[in-house]
Amino acid sequence: MSSACTVIKTDNFIKYKNFAEKIIGDIDKDDVQFIALALAFNCPIWSDDRHFQKQNEIKVITTKEMIKF
Repeated sequence: MSSACTVIKTDNFIKYKNFAEKIIGDIDKDDVQFIALALAFNCPIWSDDRHFQKQNEIKVITTKEMIKF
């Protein structure tokens, strides 16, 4: 059985950490790594965390939107 999750090494997204901190650091420091990953992989974030909705650099998809997709 293949794994549904992939571990991504910090080296793959650390260069985006400073920009991610500017985007969401004042809103929720715990979310910085998720923004950095989205920047590194040029992808949206799937989350119902309202903190992500307070920024406009990364597209955020809610569960409700994902179900409609």
